[in-house]
Amino acid sequence: MTNENQPNQDIEKLKATLRGLSMTQIRFVIARLENKTDKAAAEEIGISPATVKSWDNKMQVDDAVDLMRVDGMITALEIRRRNLAKAMAVKAAGLDSDDEKIRQNVATEIIEWETGKASQPLTGANGSPLIPPVEKTDNELRDSLAEFANILLANAGRTVVPQSAGTSAQDDTSGEGQ
Repeated sequence: MTNENQPNQDIEKLKATLRGLSMTQIRFVIARLENKTDKAAAEEIGISPATVKSWDNKMQVDDAVDLMRVDGMITALEIRRRNLAKAMAVKAAGLDSDDEKIRQNVATEIIEWETGKASQPLTGANGSPLIPPVEKTDNELRDSLAEFANILLANAGRTVVPQSAGTSAQDDTSGEGQ
């Protein structure tokens, strides 16, 4: 019998495990998923295999590898969380750029993150709608659509005859009804 809560428990355990790892260890966990050995994963991220063996929390790192196989998104979110402050510092440094355009763009971006984008509704003179509301009867709409269809079909040599009062439009391609 399977435990339905197991996936959620694994996710919570992975989150807790990742919080106890260094960024180098998290990079190793990710690399380990793609490599058959610890040595290959260590070499891929540019650290010595001896360093991996010497980690006091190696068992925790191995647990993270096993749990990561369940849900890689959790690791990605942890990396994002850890780098958010650094990313914000880079973005804020743009406010001190010598380039006015960069300063303006960064300022706008930060303001919009905090307050949302400013909306500028499109209106006509004195705030009136650009397109006035159309109030037509069903027959008037049907005739307008038939007229529009005639315009579209004119290049094909066909016409649609507008029909009111519930009758349907018919194609007239023979020219006999004229």
